[in-house]
Amino acid sequence: PPRSWTTRDLGVDVQWGPWRNPVQQGRMRKFHAAARKLRGLALPAYAKLRLLRPLHSVALYGSEVGGCSATQFKCLRHACRAMLGKGHKMRRAAEVELALKGGILSDPEVAAAQTMVRTWQRSIGRGQSWPPRAGSWERAMQTGRGRGPLRALKQLADKISWEPCEAGWNTPEGFVTWEQADWLVVQHVHRHVLKQLVERRPDYG
Repeated sequence: PPRSWTTRDLGVDVQWGPWRNPVQQGRMRKFHAAARKLRGLALPAYAKLRLLRPLHSVALYGSEVGGCSATQFKCLRHACRAMLGKGHKMRRAAEVELALKGGILSDPEVAAAQTMVRTWQRSIGRGQSWPPRAGSWERAMQTGRGRGPLRALKQLADKISWEPCEAGWNTPEGFVTWEQADWLVVQHVHRHVLKQLVERRPDYG
C-alpha cells in the first residue's frame, strides 16, 4: 500500500489553510483546553502566561516545516488573552496585553520565529548542507515560492526584511550569525507584530 497509508501521521504536513490536518486540530484542542484550565487558577497573569508558554510548542508543532498563517496566530493569541480572564482591560489589544504581562515570547508568532531560527541553527550545526538544493532556495527567495522549511523560512525573512544564508543573516544593519540571530529575530518579529497592530488599530500609533 502507499506509504501515506502506513506511516504514522504526525501532523507535520499541515497546510494551515481552509483544510486542517486532524492531528494538528487535536493539538490545538489540547492547547485551548490547557488555557481554559489555567484561567481558573488563582494566579497572577504573568504566572499563567509562564505556565502556558511551553505549550506553544504543542500548538505550533510543525510550523517550522510548513509555516503558519496569520489567522492561526490570531486564534492562539486570543486563546492566551482569554486565559487572563475578564479582570483585564478587554479593549487592550492581545499583542500588547501578552507582551506587558508575560514578555514578548508570550506571543505565539514570536515564539514560532525563535523555534524556527533554533531549528535551522541546529540543522546547520550538524553539518547538513545549505541549502538542501541551491535551485530550490534561489527560487524560494526570488519568487516567494517553495515547499516545506524553505517556504517557512522565506515567510520569516519577509517579515523582518532579512536574507538568510549558511553562515547567518544579511541585515540592513550588517551581518548577523545564526547564534546572534536567536534573540535579534525575536525582537524584529515582535516589531513586525506591533506594526501590524498599528495598521489595524491606529489608536496604538
